[in-house]
Amino acid sequence: LGDFKDSDAEHMDGEDGIIALAKKQTAELNAQYAKDGETIFYFLHRRRTYSAASGKYMGHERKRGALLELAKLLLDRESALHVTGDRDFLAATKYIITLDSDTRIYPGAAGELIAAMLHPLNRAKIDPKRRVVVSGYGVIQPRITTELASAAATDFSLIFSGGGGSDPYGTVCGELYMDAFDCGGFAGKGIIDAHALLECTGGRFPDGRILSHDALEGAFLRGGYMGDAEFVDSFPAKPLSYYKRLHRWVRGDWQNAPWLFAAGRALRDI
Repeated sequence: LGDFKDSDAEHMDGEDGIIALAKKQTAELNAQYAKDGETIFYFLHRRRTYSAASGKYMGHERKRGALLELAKLLLDRESALHVTGDRDFLAATKYIITLDSDTRIYPGAAGELIAAMLHPLNRAKIDPKRRVVVSGYGVIQPRITTELASAAATDFSLIFSGGGGSDPYGTVCGELYMDAFDCGGFAGKGIIDAHALLECTGGRFPDGRILSHDALEGAFLRGGYMGDAEFVDSFPAKPLSYYKRLHRWVRGDWQNAPWLFAAGRALRDI
């Protein structure tokens, strides 16, 4: 599932060839690994639309928009995604696991997250009037540790990243909000209930105004924290990339400020 890069034009030279290659390689993967003509690998793509706020053509609302369009597709609603593969088979999919390009999943972690979402006590119950999950969890995030190789890549990362790699003793801990309020947040990597995502956040936020959507999704979907499932993420190797990421996070937090009290009231009323 992906978008092309932001552009001054809706279409760029060479993009049709990229799409054709992606479709070809998806078909080759299915031919190698799927059984009885099933589709287990998909290529999902959407066209650019013009963003007045950015003055560019881009995938509508970037990652947040892509996730909402994927949720629509899984719930058999009209979606802006173009699908290569058997769309009907996707209708049985309930959950979306989101990762960054540098995220790694420890063996068994994905299955543990799915099992946690399927547990009757964890299944999301939505208040349709307030459009908020009132019991269970619409999203569960695992414990996220720093990749060992990236932690030792440079002197900067060695100093600032902390201990890298898996630590089954020192980093097995809870999350403050989960321990105090029985619900945590969301940092963008974890498992999401597609129905809860669409019902609680679809059309809720203004276009071009939300950068750090993960925190809002965690608030309205009642995020849960699962410390015994683990993902590993990389750490910036240079100060410039570190502070660019920090700048983006701070901007996103300020953009979320108008929603702070609305989310707080929703959680308080649960």
